Amino acid sequence: MHVHSGHWWCAASSDTPNAVKMPNGGYAVLKDLSCDVFELANGALSTQNNTVEKAIVSNLDCMVKTAPGTDKNTPFLKNETEGNLELLQKSTNKNEFLYATGQPGAGNAEALEKVINKAPEKFVGIKLHPKQLDLPADSPLYEPYMQLASKNKLPVLFHSQVAADWNTKDSQRNCIPTLIEDMSKLDASDPSKIYTLAKKYPDVPVIMGHTGAGAGALGHKKALNVILESIKNGDARLYCDISWMDFQNDLPSNNPESIINLIKTLKQQNALDRILFGSDVPVGMFGEKQASKFSNLSPSKIYDDMQNKIKAAIRNDSELSKDAENIIDMIFYKNADELFFKKGWAKELTGDCSNSTVKNINKPGISKKGTVVFAGAAAILGTAAFLISKFKKNKADMNPPENKPVSGVQKLKTFAETGHSPIYNVG
Repeated sequence: MHVHSGHWWCAASSDTPNAVKMPNGGYAVLKDLSCDVFELANGALSTQNNTVEKAIVSNLDCMVKTAPGTDKNTPFLKNETEGNLELLQKSTNKNEFLYATGQPGAGNAEALEKVINKAPEKFVGIKLHPKQLDLPADSPLYEPYMQLASKNKLPVLFHSQVAADWNTKDSQRNCIPTLIEDMSKLDASDPSKIYTLAKKYPDVPVIMGHTGAGAGALGHKKALNVILESIKNGDARLYCDISWMDFQNDLPSNNPESIINLIKTLKQQNALDRILFGSDVPVGMFGEKQASKFSNLSPSKIYDDMQNKIKAAIRNDSELSKDAENIIDMIFYKNADELFFKKGWAKELTGDCSNSTVKNINKPGISKKGTVVFAGAAAILGTAAFLISKFKKNKADMNPPENKPVSGVQKLKTFAETGHSPIYNVG
């Protein structure tokens, strides 16, 4: 449920054609990362249970500026109408669904609604990227887009990221993060800001993409705490995806501790339905082959390996093993099937917009009919994808990139740790 299409600013050398020099002295080049997400995800299957059958895609061109960075005065590659219509025109696969990417502060929710109404069967969600917009997620400028989501019963996927200080080093000179708590310095995509907005629209499912990227386990823990608070208070419908959680040196971790902790914690709250599989494809190793420095695996094999490691960790955990297959089914397709397609949550609602009254807002309410697998994590084809399975087995999703080392003695910062691509951030 987190996949992309379109262009991205990627790390480059000074002699790369069309490279642009960055303020920090590095270089970047704008690359078209568009790919066939199904071909990528299914190109090296170790098991049919990893098949991606459906994907939800957003257009990076509506999130990326004409120059690297997030300056408000720099225009996006494509405006809302142009970029989303282009994505719709290019999307010919009946199993590919779309996010309508919004540009609060620069765009117009009414214009975006006209685009959605051209193909309501294709546009199944809205994508918002506060960091790229350089607009805090709790700004009133997001409210027309949330009203649009409420009106059309559409989930909203937010990029979520925390601000961190990376100046501290351990005994091996590896950089270690410290969360920035100063409210005035929080990232525009901070989970707490997303929650503040979501509370005004409790009838709108709000997904925190990457579950708080930017500081590794610390960022994911902060996002999880926000979700737990929303469940305790029953005042927002918050979800998260697992794209770019537990990666090291651009490769999936053998020990996905943050994901397992997320599962265990939400399981205790009877809220496993809040976890979605996404990949951010084709960003990072899925589009730029950044992991080639550490591995000879193709992007397709890395994608397959990512799924296998997550599923193996769930099956091998003593607390989760007895219910492992059901948990895997939920995360890799059932939850996304319910959220984007079956929409049982929408049938529980009464009222409208920000004044809606939500009945049993935190009740999982998982449907038993049908199976779906989601392809996500994508800055690949843009953003997260999810899959609908034809079998009663999982069939999975997609993911973003890691930073280059700041110096020879510093640990290579992965996207999961920093929330940034080689240039600035992810989708």
